[in-house]
Amino acid sequence: MEERAERAEMKDEAVESQAQNADAVSNVIEDAAGMSEEITASLQQISSGIDEQSDAMEEVAANAQQLSAMGDEFHGRIEVFKLDDDESADLDAATAD
Repeated sequence: MEERAERAEMKDEAVESQAQNADAVSNVIEDAAGMSEEITASLQQISSGIDEQSDAMEEVAANAQQLSAMGDEFHGRIEVFKLDDDESADLDAATAD
């Protein structure tokens, strides 16, 4: 009889140990799920930040192209002004003679 009681006690201890292990595994899974949610939220924030940066970079690139075009236009106007100024100087010189 004593042997049966020992076996029953060992089975009870084994069942209790398995229940504790299952609880521990469940806690680990819950912790991992919580971390996964936090990581997902962080990744969404990072993605949103990258999208904002991308939009800003596109705007900067568009502004740079516009400034470059304006620079080219101003260089063209300066060349026309120089030619007009040279022609005026030539006319002044010709009429002074």
